Amino acid sequence: MVERQPTTAPKSNRKTGESWSRLGLLGGLLLAFALRLFHLGGDSLWYDETVSAYLAQKPIPALLAHTAGDIHPPGYYLLLHFWQQLTTPAPAPSLEFLLAWPSLLCGMLLVAITYALGRRLFSLQTSLLALGLAAVHPFQIWYSQEVRMYTLGAFLGLLALWSTVQALTSPPKAAGVPYRSAVRRRWLVLYVLCSAAGLYTLYYFLFVVIALNLVALYWLVGQTEEALRLRLRQLRAWALAQGGVLVLWLPWLPIFWRQATEPPVPPWRVPWQGTAALVASLSESVSAMLSGQSAPLATHWFWLLIGVALLIGGTIFARRNAKPGWVIVALYTFLPLAILFGVTLTVTPLYHVRYLMLYAPLFVLWVAAALTGVYQHNRGVALLLALLLVAVNGWSLHRFWSAPQFQSDDHRGAVSRLAEEWRPGDLILVNAGWAYTAIETYWPKVLIGADAALPPPIANVTRLSDYAQHAGKTKDPVSAPLLVRTGSVDGPPSLGWGDPTSDFFAIDRTTTLAALETLSRAHTRIWHYRLYDTVNDPAGLIRQWLADHADLVQDEPITGRDYGQLQLYEVHNAGAANHAAPAANTSLSSTLPITASTTQRGDRQLLAAKPLSTTIPAGQTLYVRTRWQRVDGAPPTADTVSLSLRLYDDRGLLIAQQDSTPRWMSDERTANTMVDLTLALPLPVATQPGSYSLRLLLYEAATGQPLPDHTNESADPLIPLTVIGVSAPQQIPITGNASVTFDYIDLLALQAANTTPAQGGPLIVESVWRPQVSTYRDTYVLQWRLLDSKDEVVQQWDEALGSWHYPSGTWPALVPVRQDSVLPLAQALAPGTYQLQLQFIRHSDGTVIQPIVPWWHHLPGLQSPAITQNGLTVAAIVLVG
Repeated sequence: MVERQPTTAPKSNRKTGESWSRLGLLGGLLLAFALRLFHLGGDSLWYDETVSAYLAQKPIPALLAHTAGDIHPPGYYLLLHFWQQLTTPAPAPSLEFLLAWPSLLCGMLLVAITYALGRRLFSLQTSLLALGLAAVHPFQIWYSQEVRMYTLGAFLGLLALWSTVQALTSPPKAAGVPYRSAVRRRWLVLYVLCSAAGLYTLYYFLFVVIALNLVALYWLVGQTEEALRLRLRQLRAWALAQGGVLVLWLPWLPIFWRQATEPPVPPWRVPWQGTAALVASLSESVSAMLSGQSAPLATHWFWLLIGVALLIGGTIFARRNAKPGWVIVALYTFLPLAILFGVTLTVTPLYHVRYLMLYAPLFVLWVAAALTGVYQHNRGVALLLALLLVAVNGWSLHRFWSAPQFQSDDHRGAVSRLAEEWRPGDLILVNAGWAYTAIETYWPKVLIGADAALPPPIANVTRLSDYAQHAGKTKDPVSAPLLVRTGSVDGPPSLGWGDPTSDFFAIDRTTTLAALETLSRAHTRIWHYRLYDTVNDPAGLIRQWLADHADLVQDEPITGRDYGQLQLYEVHNAGAANHAAPAANTSLSSTLPITASTTQRGDRQLLAAKPLSTTIPAGQTLYVRTRWQRVDGAPPTADTVSLSLRLYDDRGLLIAQQDSTPRWMSDERTANTMVDLTLALPLPVATQPGSYSLRLLLYEAATGQPLPDHTNESADPLIPLTVIGVSAPQQIPITGNASVTFDYIDLLALQAANTTPAQGGPLIVESVWRPQVSTYRDTYVLQWRLLDSKDEVVQQWDEALGSWHYPSGTWPALVPVRQDSVLPLAQALAPGTYQLQLQFIRHSDGTVIQPIVPWWHHLPGLQSPAITQNGLTVAAIVLVG
């Protein structure tokens, strides 16, 4: 196919050229890696990517069963499954970063194999130019950072092409080595494996297989008569290779055929409506293959003119140079596109610009070869065109990373807000129903940091029609989140093939309305997670029902490309009516051992309060159901009133706090109307086990001033509710690096809460500790020392690490522990500046443990903890007289 002529250049020039080519190859690969790594994982996963993350977490049998009812084969999801097993990402910034690495690595391999094909099919100059263009190509960078299968499929395609070239051509003459049939067979085996893997990755890879067969036929049929016998043997071997591909794909072929002929998903691509839509898609395709989807004016007709010019120019150079590489690149790149557009025009809409990523990587070779041809005739024009292309690509990359219209949907932020504001009894209605993977992926499951706390895990994901049959059967509110998925309203019965476990299903209009009515009687608040709902409910039946039967009290857009929304509805009269039901009165019997008058603040009165549980592990969220009414005749208070639910220890120190401004607190409601509100209090995972006091504060939102009790002006603004028992956390959190380590205990955080205390006032120091995994355990004492300007100790305090009720010797490994140290200052201390230092002492023998500073604190630019012979310096304390 392609035979390189032996070079006649001097040996020294050859070595210099090879050195420069290696340097160019290394530089191009490093540039490609840097651009693909930049901003990797910075955005949230969009819906398709959450499907990848969700399926990768499933056991392999469940993964295969799920993809069998979807529209994509399981190959990429299996790769991501094993990658996730290796990296075990957590739902934090690391999730998007780690899951994108398979795409990034395949994107890097794409760049490398583009260089190899350019050198094999064209020349060193063309291959280096193609390498540079691929390195900065916005289309390739886009999908190298996406948690989808496109760069994997593209790499498998180019590797199959490389195998085809190697199997059907002789090696370079300069090699001087006979090309044995065994070597050719090995290349054919690689072709078979790559093609089968590509078909298990993306069905659009079938067009690549067709193109590769035409590449092979072009070579085999176009040979001289002298080589006819050899070519016939190659043709038989090639046919056997196609049989091998078919055999490997055969187990999945019936599933593919059913998915292709009877799609289980609702139609989301529409046929082109006229010539203008076709021209726009053609222009978009040229723009994507040349400068990415984020190129300016991507669907403008002038991109189509550029594509035509490149096609004509490349054809002219191909005729002049008579290199088979032109034909191979043309067949591999343009034939699948022609099939894709032809099927979309005549059979069914298949086109989407993202699928071009499978065929586009080799297009840079066409562009590079054309620029090389121009360079041979006019260097200035070639350089100008190359610089212009790089400039446009740079502009496209800037838009990709910064323009709002190219940012992924922020499901990470939306689900985080949903989890924070969800309350027991709330219903989460996912519309369209298949978008539940976004909530499943981002619902908080892992504790990140010492202050982290989790909501309850998602209890169930069910269909609207199924859940409506069981809604309202229990008296108490549902204490765990439920995702209820809507179906395709009046959709075809073939959706999901009737499988009750499928993500896709049809539901008729009557059943939808009846189910919504049933849910509205069982739930006072409905969260509406809107995404693609115009596809599954184009007439807006569900949206209209919610607008007619509930109040929209919160409406936040989910920023990104797909115009999602997070909405909260309160069912009409639910707050005033549902609370009065006998079951509700029974379940919310008052737990307040105080008179009604002491719970009135301003014109709001707390009638009852009941935690869902009085014992809760640290790191979880405490929910408290409350009942309120506005008192008739009471002096009016502020227009907007906020609530602050707080947890205090036995010293009166604040441990946890959550403020909110419920709508009822600011609404004009009639006097004596009772309303139920559920409040939430996240308990930091580092909270020590013990008993704490739960209290409630009402205050003016604008000023922060507590609301007074007009019946008792001397009453404490804080309303005592009950005692809450906090137990050890049930999950080990992910915490940061230690600043210093004493024995086996890491110090994660240390700060003085008040560095300018008044004379005689308390000094409060907050610290967070974490025991390492160790067979040795002991109890330690913290010795706080206050030093004057002469480094003399003027006051000293000793306390147990963790307290004597929870000493360090009993701490579970890797679980952080927060300690608030109250250090009362002596009245005799003179105003001035002091140094507060800490010594860490083993209780059993009084040994002072020296702090160990991790090595990374000594790196340039990092601040190392201040350690002196007197101990670890905490802060400078300015005592005010």
